[in-house]
Amino acid sequence: MYGKETKGRRKKSDEELQRERQEKQDKAKEKEIAYGANRKDGKPDRRTTPRFKRQGGRKGVLFVDWDRVDELLECGCTGEEIAACFGMAAQTFYNKVSEKYQMHFISYRQMMKAKGESLLREQQFKKALGLSQLGDNTLLIWLGKQRLGQSETHQDQSINEEALKNFNLLIEQLNSLQKKN
Repeated sequence: MYGKETKGRRKKSDEELQRERQEKQDKAKEKEIAYGANRKDGKPDRRTTPRFKRQGGRKGVLFVDWDRVDELLECGCTGEEIAACFGMAAQTFYNKVSEKYQMHFISYRQMMKAKGESLLREQQFKKALGLSQLGDNTLLIWLGKQRLGQSETHQDQSINEEALKNFNLLIEQLNSLQKKN
């Protein structure tokens, strides 16, 4: 077909034929790289080869910025809130965390939340010692109460009746001892 002249077509030179073959080979290699055509055993990977690829379901790759995930977890965000930030279902996000860190999301969340709480406590300490000007005093106090369980302890300075009664008895006994001496 290539070597013949046909109506309305010109004959292609050997260079053009060679260039076309090379382009086809390059495209095939690109597809192989893009789709990860072979597994370790050399067989085609059914999940990524276009011929076997599913037609339904969500299209495209869901990108997760893991640094941002860590920041949000340190702030105390839930998995549902973080998944919504990246436009994915919560279960998909939990699966991605499990794949990346080889632990359940709950364990990872607790670890990152504890890190956030330690950062908050550290900032309170630095602010109290005057080592830092960062942060708002009121907000540091409020976050400490909310996240760290801190509270202001008020000592009851009122004297209950029984203690007052005992005190008066003691005074009377001391006065009676002084009068005897």
